[in-house]
Amino acid sequence: MRVFLRHIQTGHYYNGNCEWVVQAPDANDFGSIDNAINIVADEKLDGMSIVILHDRSGREQVFDLTETSRMEQLRRELELIDQGNDD
Repeated sequence: MRVFLRHIQTGHYYNGNCEWVVQAPDANDFGSIDNAINIVADEKLDGMSIVILHDRSGREQVFDLTETSRMEQLRRELELIDQGNDD
């Protein structure tokens, strides 16, 4: 499983250090959902989505983080996904 941050409007992926890239393979893999959420909060990134790419299935899951309260709710939901993931 790989975890990326993508800007909702531009579709660009966050690479860290205020850098953006066009494609996920060129972006920073934040390693976990919790790390990605922390980056969004710490760096005050607006209009972001968490993009989870599952290695085995190639499936992509996208979770928009448009509100702080929603972000906390998603953190809890995504932690459950992360714990049960075998990708």
